[in-house]
Amino acid sequence: MSTWYKRTEQTDALLAEERVVLGATELIADAMQRRGATQQELARRIGVSPSEVSQRLSGRRNMSLRKFAAMLHALGFGVEGRLVDRQAVSASVSLNHTRSVVPTRSPITYTRTGVPIIVVTDSRAS
Repeated sequence: MSTWYKRTEQTDALLAEERVVLGATELIADAMQRRGATQQELARRIGVSPSEVSQRLSGRRNMSLRKFAAMLHALGFGVEGRLVDRQAVSASVSLNHTRSVVPTRSPITYTRTGVPIIVVTDSRAS
């Protein structure tokens, strides 16, 4: 492994934060793609400017859980979380995950970060 990454308690905590942020933005992007919605359309639905949506998705603006939930709701989606026991997971760090969907009763979308998240579709939304 390259020596540029030094594993410490602080870098592990930062990496965990980035995985969740990236996973959340990927879910919103996936929901937009499934609905055929643009950033401008999503902005109109949630009552903010298109630049604010762009900033949230790029990580330049902090996105609270409430804002995350509102964006998904506006697209007709919800999200269910799952705890991942870090102590039971391998200690290796891999940054080259690819997106795949595991066929189960409730599809689990694995983001590029390897964070499993279940996407729930609201059948009442268009």
